Amino acid sequence: MDENTEVFDSNIASNNNYGYAFYSTFMPKTTKLLSSIINLMKNKEVFIKVLLFDHIIFNKDRNEGNLLVRFYKNDISLKVIDHTHVFINGAIWDSVCLKRAMKENDLLSTEVLKYNERLYSMFYRNISITKETLEQASIEFKSKINCNVIKEFIEECPQDWRPTQESENALVEYLMYRINHFDVIISTILNYIK
Repeated sequence: MDENTEVFDSNIASNNNYGYAFYSTFMPKTTKLLSSIINLMKNKEVFIKVLLFDHIIFNKDRNEGNLLVRFYKNDISLKVIDHTHVFINGAIWDSVCLKRAMKENDLLSTEVLKYNERLYSMFYRNISITKETLEQASIEFKSKINCNVIKEFIEECPQDWRPTQESENALVEYLMYRINHFDVIISTILNYIK
């Protein structure tokens, strides 16, 4: 944020606090997820991708406040936000916890499913989660995510916000470990929800 940044509230931004900043985009006509809305959503099947993505990043913090529903006349759709408490230890991860997670084979962990049970169960009642649908979503993830993509994403982060090089390397290794073992993750999910 600098003097060229368009700011609508001068009380929160001035030359006293210019620099790196988080920002968000306002999404009008959205509400928190309710079970009764799911069948009305035109893209409710995207939940299968959310389920797998939460497993890739070990997101135990999925709740109604970060799965929003947009209401327009002809568009009732799911919008996914907030991926801040991830990588097994939430906001305090480092190379040590990621290496330990791989050593302990956290692919078999059901924590993501247990912590997110309340929200996930809303979808289980409204869409079919099968081995085929999960495998199809995993193929799409594998076609879009690789070491280089992850490294490029990390490189886009301001240097001041980045962890140590060792933790960055462990993060790439951890994410690829999870992506390369989708078969185990899918089996873990299916065994949990049956």
